[in-house]
Amino acid sequence: MERFTYTRTGQALKNKFHSLMLLGLVDLASWIILPFLLRPWGLWIALGGLVISAAVYWWLTASLRTFHTLDGGRLLLRMGRHSLAVDLADVASAQMAGHLLRGAGHAGVMYGSRTDTLYMVADHRQLVALKLSRPYEMNVPRQGLCQFTRIVLSLDEPERFLAALGREEDGLRPQRAAAAASPTPAVPAAGAHCVSSPRADRASCPAALLQGLVKRFGGFTAVRGVDLAVDHGEILAFLGSNGAGKSTTIRMATGLVRPTAGRVLVEGRDLWGEGAPVRRLLGYVPDVPLLHESLTAREFLWLMAGLYGLPEGEGRQRAEELLRQMGLTQWGDHPIRSFSLGMKRKMAIAAALVHRPRVLLLDEVTNGLDPRAGREVKDFIVRAAREGAAVLLTTHVLEVAEELAHRIAIIHEGELRAVGDLAALRAAAGLPQAGLEELFLALTAEPVQEVTA
Repeated sequence: MERFTYTRTGQALKNKFHSLMLLGLVDLASWIILPFLLRPWGLWIALGGLVISAAVYWWLTASLRTFHTLDGGRLLLRMGRHSLAVDLADVASAQMAGHLLRGAGHAGVMYGSRTDTLYMVADHRQLVALKLSRPYEMNVPRQGLCQFTRIVLSLDEPERFLAALGREEDGLRPQRAAAAASPTPAVPAAGAHCVSSPRADRASCPAALLQGLVKRFGGFTAVRGVDLAVDHGEILAFLGSNGAGKSTTIRMATGLVRPTAGRVLVEGRDLWGEGAPVRRLLGYVPDVPLLHESLTAREFLWLMAGLYGLPEGEGRQRAEELLRQMGLTQWGDHPIRSFSLGMKRKMAIAAALVHRPRVLLLDEVTNGLDPRAGREVKDFIVRAAREGAAVLLTTHVLEVAEELAHRIAIIHEGELRAVGDLAALRAAAGLPQAGLEELFLALTAEPVQEVTA
């Protein structure tokens, strides 16, 4: 067992040290002055002051203690009153990370949502970053329960820590090899090499690959090992009854909900591993449009273009192009709050496409539309696929899936029942002449063997 500490004093620690000095002066004064001024109770008051000062001193110094212990196959991290146990088998990499907090003004235990990182740091020096192969969670002060896949630590001897971590990892390699030899969930053949090799040629990877996605909410499992691949130019319809797990799956694919297990790859890049750069490859339209309705249609698209980092000229040109494609040019200077549901739905799709995403994720976007608005939205989805986007469309309207989709995936109670074209679904259901409605009812009636095509 090895122990690693951090004893250097950053600005936050200096402030606490000054508080300790003030407490010490007050305690000294109580010992010298009170016994003479408040006889016979002065001595008891002085002793009480000493006990209170000692308790406060212990409470403050406890928050200054930073030490981490490497013990066999576990890494025990502690900063102040906060602690976390990490299995070494889950540490994918460890390296010096002196730049990660440069310019930041905080120290202590905190969670950075943009970097998906738990920070256990006293200041901005002597930092080591650990990348985890699966999410961990911890109650963070003022932020609640947070999940993360990276940890940044303060250490007196980061080089010794990294060397010790390397020695422990050598001892774990036989266990990891045995784990690698155990059966793993099947993945679509089109993307198998993207999962097995982190340096795979991205050009040959599916646009979107969901591998073994699992999501649990307490004791309830909403999604159970979903495997899906969507190629560029393809529309994959995701069918299921209400509560089957469609929306939860698509929210995991967008980065809004962290999977309990599994991976999301976008053109071979790990969504939860790389974060924001991969999310920029996605466009997402929720079932309820989220729009700044006080803005005009044109202003809203300008805003979205700016948020995605498009230059001003390109953003304005792209906004005009989308308004024209949506048939909303004449409404470009009208506030969105005055739009119908169909117009708002088209604005949400335009906002998702403003940065030309590689993958378009649509959650029940045809719900509640009149026939004309529904036709226009469907035409726009087809156009996006023809322009090269991979489209994953969740719906419970079978006619939409049958009309638009190249392939169909059916999910029931969190499990995929079948994936493929109509021929593959008919084979899975054992109904060679059935229509989509009959196939859906058959495949969601009782558990059947999954068939992927």
